Amino acid sequence: MLTVYTLASKEDKKAVRKFWMQTASLRYQPLNVTWMEPLSLEDIQEAHVLTIVVPKDYLVIGCMSSSFLAALFQTPVARECIQGTSQRIPLLISPCDWNTAPSPFSGRLPLSEKYLSESKQPERILHSAVTRLEGALHARGKE
Repeated sequence: MLTVYTLASKEDKKAVRKFWMQTASLRYQPLNVTWMEPLSLEDIQEAHVLTIVVPKDYLVIGCMSSSFLAALFQTPVARECIQGTSQRIPLLISPCDWNTAPSPFSGRLPLSEKYLSESKQPERILHSAVTRLEGALHARGKE
């Protein structure tokens, strides 16, 4: 069973909520996937978590923005969690240096080709992102 985590910054709460709503139909498909509610890196920091216990098979969707990367670099436990899986996918929220080292998402194919914040039609981008995610989950299920 695959577990999907969505990590974001509190500053991107509105965009993350829209993404979460777009995934509703996908979350109820019988794909042998468990979906965790989106997690804020700032909440992980404030909780002073020393380690995050994750299942053996998990995927991390990172909501890319400058505030996300800043919080990520201040939260070693979240970085370790992300680096612990080869299944990490960026969702582009706002312009930032997500595709350069030391970002654990660098070199990964994002769910969307455009940033949500720069689009006049963010719903279209989110729909496309969820469609790509659904394709990836279905392909993974055939392995």
